[in-house]
Amino acid sequence: MPHGHSAIDNLIALTALRKYQTGGEVPQSEVLPLTDAPISKTQKIQDFLTKITEGVPLVDWLYHSPEESFEKHIGSGASFRSASNKSDLNLTGDDVKELWRQAGKPRVKTHKKAGKMSGAGFFKPKGYKWDFGQRTPAALFDKLLGSDKIYIPEGFGADVAVSELAHAMRFKDPKRYSKYETRHDLLMGKGTEHAGGFDKSLYETEGTDEYQTHKVVEPMLRKWLIENYGKDEAALDEYYKKLFSR
Repeated sequence: MPHGHSAIDNLIALTALRKYQTGGEVPQSEVLPLTDAPISKTQKIQDFLTKITEGVPLVDWLYHSPEESFEKHIGSGASFRSASNKSDLNLTGDDVKELWRQAGKPRVKTHKKAGKMSGAGFFKPKGYKWDFGQRTPAALFDKLLGSDKIYIPEGFGADVAVSELAHAMRFKDPKRYSKYETRHDLLMGKGTEHAGGFDKSLYETEGTDEYQTHKVVEPMLRKWLIENYGKDEAALDEYYKKLFSR
């Protein structure tokens, strides 16, 4: 006989799938969370600073929050479809923000790399310079009060952000999404892979950090986004009507 919780989970999944197939969103109260890992002390401090600086122009200018970085570089108005989603439904910036919240609210930045790397994304965990032996005040500050960071191309980077949020999710909850028990162990494993510089073959080599991130975890996150937030054209039009009427 199946376990009671499994039956409930299957029922919720079926409901989500039916709404997904009709192009509608799942009510937020029915969206299953991706992680139950606790909020870090750093994020609690940042959330507090974000709350007390909102609406105070001078103080808000002095503190640029992760929330503001998301709104600046992705925002609510973006929408996209992606072959990586394996769906013809649309996602919006607000949908990606739900994933961003669960992944620990990493700071969003843009890059201006040219050539083959112009459309790439990057992830930098907080404190990585300190943990790799760079003993400077800036490295210590990042270790104690910094944020994880994702880097996306300037312009339309929401799809790339989803890819890099797979890294962030692994650092948010390494026990669930990696073979490591702690962020530090995951960082050490990830760092040694890239010791000789960028290696594209890592993305196709089972057992590596990049393979686990982009071949295992990222598809799970994209499936979660599509099943809970995917929008057909009619639903997307309705979303924009509500957005522009705020």
